[in-house]
Amino acid sequence: MRKRIGLLGCALLLLAACNDDKDMFDVPVPAETISFQPVSGGAVMRYALPDDTGICAVKVCYRNERDEEVTILGTPYADSVVLTGFDAPRRDVPVRISVTDNNNVESEPIERTFNTLASCPYAFIDSVKVEESWNGLNIVSSYTGKITGIVDVYRVGINPFSKKLDTLYIRNFTIAAGTVKNFVSIATEDEESTIVLKTGDGKGNHVRTLVVPGVKNHSTQQYPRQKLSVTDPGEMSYEYKGVADDSPYRASYFGIEYLTDGDLKGKIRKERGKNAHYYTYVTKVNGNGSYVQVELEEPQVIASVRLYGVLRDLDAIMSAGDLFAGNYIDRLPCKVRVDASDDGERWETIASFEQQKDGNGDCWGRTTSLGWDVTVETYDKTDPYYAEIVAAISDLKYKYLRVYSLDHFTTWTFSGDNTGDRISYHELEVYVQKD
Repeated sequence: MRKRIGLLGCALLLLAACNDDKDMFDVPVPAETISFQPVSGGAVMRYALPDDTGICAVKVCYRNERDEEVTILGTPYADSVVLTGFDAPRRDVPVRISVTDNNNVESEPIERTFNTLASCPYAFIDSVKVEESWNGLNIVSSYTGKITGIVDVYRVGINPFSKKLDTLYIRNFTIAAGTVKNFVSIATEDEESTIVLKTGDGKGNHVRTLVVPGVKNHSTQQYPRQKLSVTDPGEMSYEYKGVADDSPYRASYFGIEYLTDGDLKGKIRKERGKNAHYYTYVTKVNGNGSYVQVELEEPQVIASVRLYGVLRDLDAIMSAGDLFAGNYIDRLPCKVRVDASDDGERWETIASFEQQKDGNGDCWGRTTSLGWDVTVETYDKTDPYYAEIVAAISDLKYKYLRVYSLDHFTTWTFSGDNTGDRISYHELEVYVQKD
């Protein structure tokens, strides 16, 4: 009886051993074909599978930056998989590789290691510098790798709710390739600020932090328009204030004097109820390269020049023949240069501004329409829009400015296109260092 029981036990053990063998796919991993190439935030694993082996998938297991188990499956119809999930550059990351059959039975795994390159949100910090600017700062970057992730910008200051020192959120922006300048506005009475940049991977994971202390704050104020004298040395301003019907454009009230009348939005035209009266500045034909000259009553440290446009009122389209032709945006300058002088004789460039001529990307002339049935109150409730040409931080003072309009937008490709190269903007303001 004992002998029978012993034989039965041996049989069961043999059967179990046979079943264990069936749970293991006996095709080996083609180790000699596997290689790794470090890439941003991970690595590419390349492989080549033999034919007619019943392999259904390549199974790759590793742990990512946050020590999470990651499983990647590759197919026999491809030759690579991408291993992601890393921030800082890593060396010798362990990885376990196996193959499976149609029943998801797995082979004996092999172990390898791979290296990674820094991810975009990690490497971006190394390309960043913070520059002081008027009323804020510029975050200048020159990242050229694979693009992904965001940047949150904070300032260290007193939390208005807790009354304690805290990192106060200002804004965020998406990481972009090439040399990029992001302006960050800061409203504070403090002489200096500590700026904190935090990058993220776009999936809610923090990647890296940069702390920049001692960023000086430079505040500005508007120079009174009553103290500005704006002239047209090149005689490029279209001047007409006669009867509208006597004009070839059936429109009137054009001239350089309207650049400093205080109307930032084009509201005067609505208030006076005459659509043929524009109260604005526009050049003659061939206006590219034209300039207006600004004289201040006393020398000032120049911070910026603002050029304002007319708000879009569908009840009063900017037409005036081919002066605007219903296409005001293409009369606005897309490229501007500001030169300055302390004596009116010797000039140097202190600021420039440029956006894409076709209006793609940032375009200061693309404004929200006021719609139909517009009233004066509609203008009052709507913010003006403008292009701001900002000078570098300096302590030099100037009395004279020349604002050059070097080119205009060309966003239309049919009737109304600005073939005469006329330049127009509605108001000009000068901002200087705050007393």
